[in-house]
Amino acid sequence: MTQTIAKKVSLYDQDLNLWLETVIAQLKSGSLENLDIENLVEELEGLAGRDRRELRRRLSTLLEHLLKRCYVESEYDYAGWKSLLIALDLK
Repeated sequence: MTQTIAKKVSLYDQDLNLWLETVIAQLKSGSLENLDIENLVEELEGLAGRDRRELRRRLSTLLEHLLKRCYVESEYDYAGWKSLLIALDLK
């Protein structure tokens, strides 16, 4: 008879939100002895990478808009600003 060995599934793999709540509670209470350091580091690295990608994307978009503003002539230039000034009654 063969016996199957069940792989232990961590809370991190089962329920990410519950894992986050648990880790936050452990950090707030200073209970660091059972902290899931490996997955915590992985999540923090993921957040840092996400933030860097978002910043890069937004700066790229800003640069595109500035270049278009400098080099593309359009009859609609300033249309959004004019609408805003009229709406604010600042003509």
